[in-house]
Amino acid sequence: CLPLGERLAFTKDPDNFNNSYFKYLLLWYSRTITPGDAHFLPTDVVLVVDDKFRTSVQLFADDEEAFFRTFAKAYTRLVSIGT
Repeated sequence: CLPLGERLAFTKDPDNFNNSYFKYLLLWYSRTITPGDAHFLPTDVVLVVDDKFRTSVQLFADDEEAFFRTFAKAYTRLVSIGT
């Protein structure tokens, strides 16, 4: 466990909303990531280990705008449920 108030970031820039999470997943998958640059849970790793999920990871890593569009659509749907 981490001390209260500390966090283990998934990427080196956790406070920026961008596609770096997907880029780091691909670095992990290709075994070219620098130790300590990113921290993943098993549920994150499955996104690149599974061929079907890796297609989306690759798309979002290559095209940040595609990630933003997809996120906006999903988030809008999520917050509109029940209203």
